[in-house]
Amino acid sequence: MPYRDLHVSELPERLVREMQRRERPGGRAWLEALPDTAARWMAHWDLERDGTVRHGHCGVVLPVRRGGEPLALKLTLVDAWSAHETHALRLWEGNGAARLLDADPEAGALLLERLDPDRDLRTLPIREALHVAGDLLARLHVEVGPDLGLPRFALELDDLSDEIARAHRRSDHRGESLPFDRRVSERALAWVKSQSGDGWPR
Repeated sequence: MPYRDLHVSELPERLVREMQRRERPGGRAWLEALPDTAARWMAHWDLERDGTVRHGHCGVVLPVRRGGEPLALKLTLVDAWSAHETHALRLWEGNGAARLLDADPEAGALLLERLDPDRDLRTLPIREALHVAGDLLARLHVEVGPDLGLPRFALELDDLSDEIARAHRRSDHRGESLPFDRRVSERALAWVKSQSGDGWPR
């Protein structure tokens, strides 16, 4: 029996629910295998646990150390959302995103520099937060060749437009309010439609 460095009881309920949804193919199996998966990659990269597990929609991040250096082990369910993460991180090379130290893209295992998870733009005045976010987006804007097979921004805009429209329909059908000012979603939808021309990579 492999050493289980991560226990299922540590996983946030939100992540467990997300992985158990029928719309998340392979989520249950990924979740059940996660303790052994974590132990395997901890051993492979000679890591030690160094904090509380954190999570996103389709993965976990474990604070770890190697030779005293603070790092982060990210384990994700490989799907359409996460399949290109390694490519993107390599393109950015730590400029505006966590620096990628090692990875196995097919396994959804990434070894990253550790960032400060407690610094949050929501704690800043809105004008300062917008300045930081704008600077970050500018740094993340890099040229991408067609050979990597990364998804095109135009397709992402189409999906975003559809999601905004569905949110409108659901709120109208149920007689409920949107979780944000409707004018915000209407402006977002108008912006998405305005960007569908040749100025964006397709």
